[in-house]
Amino acid sequence: MSRAVTKEQYASLRAIRRTLLGTCSGVPRQEILDAHSMGLINFLSSKESKLQALVRQMDIGAHDSMHSVKSLVEFMSFIVGGLTVEADKIEEAVLNTRRAVATLTHEIQRCEMELEHKQQYGGTNVTRALAQFYRTKLVISSSTASSNRNEKGCTHELARTIAEDRARLQETKRNLRVLIMVQRILWGSGIVSQEDVKYMLCEFGVALTIRRFNHKLRDLMLPLRQEARDPLKCLLSLEGFIENVHIGLSAALEDLDDCLVSIKKCILLQQEEFRVRRTNALRERPSAEVSSVFHSSRPNRRVLLTSAKETEELSKLYCS
Repeated sequence: MSRAVTKEQYASLRAIRRTLLGTCSGVPRQEILDAHSMGLINFLSSKESKLQALVRQMDIGAHDSMHSVKSLVEFMSFIVGGLTVEADKIEEAVLNTRRAVATLTHEIQRCEMELEHKQQYGGTNVTRALAQFYRTKLVISSSTASSNRNEKGCTHELARTIAEDRARLQETKRNLRVLIMVQRILWGSGIVSQEDVKYMLCEFGVALTIRRFNHKLRDLMLPLRQEARDPLKCLLSLEGFIENVHIGLSAALEDLDDCLVSIKKCILLQQEEFRVRRTNALRERPSAEVSSVFHSSRPNRRVLLTSAKETEELSKLYCS
């Protein structure tokens, strides 16, 4: 059942809305979606703590529409928890990609050493001397003997393998850079001053920040080829999660706006009812006062009359 709604509760609802939307008063002095910023997860976690502090000061059961505020705070907790899970997936992908880079680098070095060995000790004395003092990427024996054909084919195969591994290594390093950048944006650098943190929490809104992060994530994934995106399922999972979060936040903000309108109407109705009761009370007060004076004076008159008769009878007795 709905109870009386106060102006303080309405002010708390407006503070919750201001916390979600931010002030956006001017050009920010620091970008929040930056590798050297506080990080998206830390930003949303601080916003969640602030919302919980505001909700604890409110009477959620005062009006039915205020239950959406509690759902909003629970949704913020879900966002922070879900982003933490996605960040753990990205961290695991970073470790796997680093291992892949190390493996490819080691394989390229091994193939290069094997190719150098075959070039140095294969072919004629002239080609070995040229390979020793004039190192090139590929030195092929010029011998036309049939016994050297297999060695020549093996050298070509090693050179082709090295070229393919280098291309794969370059692509893997590109993926690693994207993963590390996304990881830094999610967690931040941790070297932001308290003044800047306070400013960003006041200035930036939740929905706008998440939408900008979604655009930034797409921009980071844009240079990646489609073949490279498929193995990086963590980025695709994060992108899908952010899109769903943005849809949910838009609906939550609409519910909050509806709640503000309902509470404002409720406060206006309460004020109108109070004015009506006060007006009716002022109209009834004069007649009530006259009636009370009339009824209260009547017993006094009876007492005065009774005492006069007694006095007259006593005087007659004394005179007789």
